[in-house]
Amino acid sequence: MMKPYANKSGYGGIWAYDFDENGIAIMFDDGSTYYYNSKSTGKANIEIMKRLAGNGIGLITFINQHMRGNYNEKRS
Repeated sequence: MMKPYANKSGYGGIWAYDFDENGIAIMFDDGSTYYYNSKSTGKANIEIMKRLAGNGIGLITFINQHMRGNYNEKRS
């Protein structure tokens, strides 16, 4: 079950997220969902993304600046 992204900055982009021990799934405002894992982005980046998702701020900026195209799979 995806958790709503708090979006404390007020900027759009991410609707929801969910994570497991190996990665994080991000649902964007357009309904597309991408899964990022340790193999595609590195464990340290996954941990940063999980923290930003939980905080509800900074995740879209981090993805745009560091992760663009480094996802493991597109789920929808």
